[in-house]
Amino acid sequence: MSEIIYQVKKEVLEELAVKTYIAYGLDPDDAKTLCSALIRSDMRGVKSHGLVRTPDYIKWINDGTWAKKTEPEILADAPAVTVIDGHNGLGPVLASKACDIAVEKARKYGIAFSSVKNSNHFGETGLWSTRIAESGNDMIGFAVTSTIAVCAAPDSKAAVVGSNPFSYAAPSGSYSPVCLDVACGAMAAGKIFAYRRANEPLPDKAFLGPDGNYITDPFKYDITEYIMAPFAGHKGFGLAVMMEAMTSFLSGGHFQGYQYQPGEEQEKSSQSFMAVNIGAFTDLAVYRKKMDQYIDYMHAQPVRTENGKILYPGEIEGTKEAEAAKSGVCVAQEIFENIADLAKAKGIDVDAYRQYRVYEE
Repeated sequence: MSEIIYQVKKEVLEELAVKTYIAYGLDPDDAKTLCSALIRSDMRGVKSHGLVRTPDYIKWINDGTWAKKTEPEILADAPAVTVIDGHNGLGPVLASKACDIAVEKARKYGIAFSSVKNSNHFGETGLWSTRIAESGNDMIGFAVTSTIAVCAAPDSKAAVVGSNPFSYAAPSGSYSPVCLDVACGAMAAGKIFAYRRANEPLPDKAFLGPDGNYITDPFKYDITEYIMAPFAGHKGFGLAVMMEAMTSFLSGGHFQGYQYQPGEEQEKSSQSFMAVNIGAFTDLAVYRKKMDQYIDYMHAQPVRTENGKILYPGEIEGTKEAEAAKSGVCVAQEIFENIADLAKAKGIDVDAYRQYRVYEE
């Protein structure tokens, strides 16, 4: 089933989104950082973590679930280690700060690790590892976040662990960064929105319903009731456990199964970020050249499909982002109109931002 797509210039879309968030009380600087992250995910084709999240995000900001101004506190500041209390701030704002700190320290010490507790949903994990890799194109980046329990164990009927996505990114000489972005669930819950818009069934054995049985109907339950199956069974489940150890435990945050005391406020997500300074290990120019050679080697390998080629991890996202930067950001009509309705409710002149090309996809 096709859907209507609006192709909008990045600057136009970002201005409308920023104004909308500010109108609902979000700190202006935080709004710019948040919208930049959401729109970049849309540009990269990661629609499940783009502007589709805006109605929920604004609801949580408006009802006090998320802080309207992010005020991070540094809890530990060792030479190559930083621990931050996010105090319920916006995940993308905290991630931006933690990434920048890790990169700055890695330039001095070779490797640096930042960990954040009491954060919130920070969007596309690959965005942050890529941010580190692109900081001078001389870093290997790592990012990981804990989530609430949304993923089943191999034989469980209920959610046991978070999807706890993690990502590595590395620069090359001539190509966009190599980026592996993996959630420990079979499919991101946000993609249910896409299947609903397309009126198509969910992939087989990707989700369980609240009754513990596999389900392919994307409309039967509220999106919060769907339970992800772990990818590759015990492998995805095991990685989710280890990613919890690298986030919640390391930052001092709370974790699945934590026994809250009476009156104790429940903490949010925990996240970690690592920057590896390539130049501290080997010659940077040689590293970039080798990465280019490796990518060229993969591209040159024979494939089973006609006119196809092997794509390196992150190549699709890098190509889409470059195209969007030239031609405009592609967002579903429904997503744009949701933002437009929110903006109009606050007196923003939406007609001034209706500068787009319309097509069906």
